[in-house]
Amino acid sequence: MTGTPTIALIIPTRDRPGFLDDAVASAVRTLARSGLDGEVVVVDNSSTDGLADEARAVAALHGARFERSSPAGVSRARNVGLRTTDADLVAFLDDDDMYDDRFVETLVEVHRTNPGLAVAFGQLMMTDDQLRPVFVPVPAGPFPSGEAYAFSLRTIVSWNACLSRRAAVLEAGGFDETVTQSEDWDLQMRMSAQCDVAGVEIVVGYIRQHARARPTYAQWLAVQHACRTVERRGRRLEARSRPSRWQRVMSTWPHRGRSADGALGHARAAVEAGDLVEARRFVRGAAWRSLPHTIRLLPAYRDVFAAVVRPPRRSAA
Repeated sequence: MTGTPTIALIIPTRDRPGFLDDAVASAVRTLARSGLDGEVVVVDNSSTDGLADEARAVAALHGARFERSSPAGVSRARNVGLRTTDADLVAFLDDDDMYDDRFVETLVEVHRTNPGLAVAFGQLMMTDDQLRPVFVPVPAGPFPSGEAYAFSLRTIVSWNACLSRRAAVLEAGGFDETVTQSEDWDLQMRMSAQCDVAGVEIVVGYIRQHARARPTYAQWLAVQHACRTVERRGRRLEARSRPSRWQRVMSTWPHRGRSADGALGHARAAVEAGDLVEARRFVRGAAWRSLPHTIRLLPAYRDVFAAVVRPPRRSAA
């Protein structure tokens, strides 16, 4: 990228003004540190009455522009922000996460050293609610420098870690508002099939991990089917550089492994709650997503397998 780019940092939000304050403050800091012209845009995704006013107040407190979006999900809110700015480079941040102060300057430099780049990305540190690190940075390198379609098939890069040319995102169609799961991965694959992408092994943001209620097996299964639809669509894209058949086959391997591990984790929670019927469903779900991974994970989940295969106790006569 030549010249001095302008930047837009877009934060969709819904019903979380408390977390939003940290997110907007981090966006303002990283933009100010870079010394570049730009704006922070908060897009309210149809928050409930009262909370929308609080989100507007948070935006005003930090000098961010405030927009409203119809109740059509986070993809609609991101697209509203994308289409109401004329910045050269855009980034998207979830309302409960934060940028590192070096986010803009780090990724602008990647663009400057890679003329014609569509997307530059870094790593994200997973943290607890108090921003204490709980995982190693993700994704793991090595990262692509150029065409990245094969990489995108096997590695999901959060848009929290990306700084992209606005024109390239618009040309790709923006976020697909009909996709309800993995909408970020969907856009990542569409862009990497036709554009140049580069990543650096530098932490540029923080992802808060929240305690969440265990999903039911039916809920988990619905998410898996939705993600597999995105995956299959991505694998059928016409790319500038076609991956080999082996790369396409193996592209699903890491995703299937994460799904199997997640299902077994839910099975363990079900066992601890005394719901062996639901635990068995999750174990079967893990095997459905990937039998090899499920077998490999058996030692780590030995207690789960022992519980679900244990015959029911017979009542005393």
